Amino acid sequence: MRYETGSIEVLIPKKKQTRPPTWTKRQILDGILYQLKNRCNWRDMPGDLPPFSTVYRYYKEWKDTGTFIVIMDALHSTVREQ
Repeated sequence: MRYETGSIEVLIPKKKQTRPPTWTKRQILDGILYQLKNRCNWRDMPGDLPPFSTVYRYYKEWKDTGTFIVIMDALHSTVREQ
């Protein structure tokens, strides 16, 4: 799968929403990547990222559905091409 820079949202499945999201998918992904890179506890994430509970919920959902692997593969192939 070819990933075009800036189009991460197309890799994430759409869900029916009843209200506008507080955090963008990019902010959620930044929180996940921060936690994975720094190996900190979820509760110890910095305040400029979304709340740890929100980040963890998305991480668990994306991991269980395989979405996280698709995102990481797309990012990895893009970096390898550069």
